[in-house]
Amino acid sequence: MQVKKDELIFIQGQKGDHAYIIEEGQVEIFHKLKNDQESHLAILGQGELFGEMALIDTNIRSASARALSDCRLLVIEKNQLIEKLDASDSVVQLMMRILLRRLRQQNQSNTGIHLEDTAIQQHGLSAVDKLRFESQINTAFQNREFQIYHQPIHDLAHNKLIGSEALIRWESPSQGLISPGYFVDVLENSSMIVPVGYWIFEECFMHFKQIREKAPANFTVSINVSGRQFAHHDFLPTLKALLIKHGVKAENFKLEITERILMEGGAIIDVLNQCRDIGFEISLDDFGTGFSSLQYLAQMPINYIKIDRSFVMNVLKDERTRAIIRSIVFLASQLNVKVISEGIESEAEASVMYGLGSDYGQGYLYSKPIPLPQFLKDLEGQKRSPASF
Repeated sequence: MQVKKDELIFIQGQKGDHAYIIEEGQVEIFHKLKNDQESHLAILGQGELFGEMALIDTNIRSASARALSDCRLLVIEKNQLIEKLDASDSVVQLMMRILLRRLRQQNQSNTGIHLEDTAIQQHGLSAVDKLRFESQINTAFQNREFQIYHQPIHDLAHNKLIGSEALIRWESPSQGLISPGYFVDVLENSSMIVPVGYWIFEECFMHFKQIREKAPANFTVSINVSGRQFAHHDFLPTLKALLIKHGVKAENFKLEITERILMEGGAIIDVLNQCRDIGFEISLDDFGTGFSSLQYLAQMPINYIKIDRSFVMNVLKDERTRAIIRSIVFLASQLNVKVISEGIESEAEASVMYGLGSDYGQGYLYSKPIPLPQFLKDLEGQKRSPASF
């Protein structure tokens, strides 16, 4: 955007839709006082931002801006910033809005205008709810209310148990078993996922020592890992130390990641490669539900792709779904990657998924997620009667 010397860029009292970054030139920010005199606030130069508070709230502009020389400005749309802010953590939103409101109030001190920001009140409530819930989750963790359940994974060709997925569950003394959909997203998007994540690894390592006594050879446990965990500076050293502490091998575990991690790029790929070097296998969860680039997929050291339940549930009635699954299976075969189908609930679904090329299956057909004691009991039953699991 080009602006001539002495041209007004915006005027005090207007509703603002843009902010600006100065690429060339100088801009003066000033107040228009009640006696029509001007109160100088600042002179800004190359690389500086102005007009930003109009992007955050719906109040009118509290100052005017005028070009002191011919200027070239970079325009920032209000919708661009609002979308990014709304997608951020509610506590971050609240802090950002409060800080900007304080800046605005300082700028308004000469005008005597003070407006209430209902958006801050609304975000305040959201942030308080989030903080309260995070506190409840932290208390539950300290009180050992979290448990690890296991859901079996079967070889579709031979209908044999080959592994399990470890899934966190919250057993509340007052509310009973709380659905993971209620708390897992909050947990994964908070700093608590790091200590809870290491606890999950420890639990799985200890569980495996009991499972391997009863399970088939080459049995593996799949553990879900978030991007925040991979980014933790002590992730690999801690993982190695826990393996040694519990006397288990990385080869007996799969690390399950989501497509979102693919978008985090090089640093995550390096960590995944190091996990592979240790002996872990890598499984890409919920494949087909995100927007990962095939370029990223080709770079990732992945051993397994998990086809999401949303595809499996339509496989019996929708040819287009079957065509998509065939394409996923073909892609996996070209990458030398095995395919696991999630959410199989019937023999018919298992048969069709196997016919489409899926190697393994997981779902309520075999078992819902169950606590370790029940899982061990079912393993005993399978040893006596292979069809019982």
